[in-house]
Amino acid sequence: MWKGCDLAFHHEIARMAGNGILELVLESLSDVLAARRPASYEGRSRHGDSRQATITARRRILDAIAAGDPQGAVAATAAHLSETGEDLGATL
Repeated sequence: MWKGCDLAFHHEIARMAGNGILELVLESLSDVLAARRPASYEGRSRHGDSRQATITARRRILDAIAAGDPQGAVAATAAHLSETGEDLGATL
């Protein structure tokens, strides 16, 4: 269930942005992204965080989009990607 929601989140943002190329990239990488998801969550838990931290990060992205704040959405996305990179690095 979580995995499906996770990928759907990314696809919906690409769809709302009208970014067909990103939609195609996400579709082609969906298996790879799904396979790395457990490592990301493992790394997050090693930092003492839970999936709730991921939900909170994504809520910030959605809130910025809903508010029509592209700079806020970019900043929230960059922070989320940075955290995800740290999470994946913690599993190496």
